[in-house]
Amino acid sequence: MWRTSSRRRRAAIVEVFQDARLIDRVLDSPWLVAFELTRDVTALDLRGPWPTVAGASQAIASCRRDTAQAWSRAIYEAYPTVGALISPSAMAGGATNVAVFERSRDALPKQPRLHVPLAHPGLEASLSRIATTFGYDLR
Repeated sequence: MWRTSSRRRRAAIVEVFQDARLIDRVLDSPWLVAFELTRDVTALDLRGPWPTVAGASQAIASCRRDTAQAWSRAIYEAYPTVGALISPSAMAGGATNVAVFERSRDALPKQPRLHVPLAHPGLEASLSRIATTFGYDLR
């Protein structure tokens, strides 16, 4: 079972705000949400040899979004038992991303473990460290 970690939360923030390189805590009222799946989900691990075996490369994690999305759609169609993808973060070196397909939605809990607006004062220090580490601005 995957556990949330500060590294995963950091990766999520960096991935979400990568286009503008601005962690905007106000625009569109973003929230930090963490959850633990309620059952095991079969996941395809893209951090190992699978991308190369499948005809891609390890660059699948850092390619253009439309290319990565096309791979995700192809995997979804070709592997009906796969409910999630595990991949290295293209933005937060060394971190791991987990993408859960909607076919695994029954594994999502009714309530998240964490559900906090990014504007919450208790997140300011953490978000400031993330912004500084990755060269992002913080608003």
